[in-house]
Amino acid sequence: MVAPGALSAHEAPLGSKISAYIAGHRSAILASQVLAAFAAAFFLWFVGHLRHVLERAEGGVEALSPLVTISGTALAALGVLSVVPYSVLALMAVQPEGLKDASLVRMLSDMNQVLGGGVLGVAGAVSSRPPGSRWSARNSSSHHWAGCSLRLVPLTRSARWAP
Repeated sequence: MVAPGALSAHEAPLGSKISAYIAGHRSAILASQVLAAFAAAFFLWFVGHLRHVLERAEGGVEALSPLVTISGTALAALGVLSVVPYSVLALMAVQPEGLKDASLVRMLSDMNQVLGGGVLGVAGAVSSRPPGSRWSARNSSSHHWAGCSLRLVPLTRSARWAP
């Protein structure tokens, strides 16, 4: 069981390293977050067009077009949500209080990792192809799980294990 708690002595410097990185790269972080939001908007535009193309190809049956719309919208929503933690950290860096609370900085950084893993998970699930195609679903899902696990590895260092 993972329980939240105060950072131990060897984990506290990591929060200050994250704070220093965010304070030093604040404008680049905010610019990348704005570009990610625009990318999500363009992705929704693409999903809308893809739904239209699928609906015409299916002859009005709408077997796959609603699924494409829902999964694409979920991916775009997760993408927008995944930029919120670092945006908050970058905006907090210029406040009078700053980023002094190492546990808050670490929590928001870990939240960014979890949401980014969620985006990779949804993208892997959406990009899976049916078995028998040139690119099998097994390959796609293995890439998806590898991406998710690599995003979540840093969390194991900050987790506090309780019996």
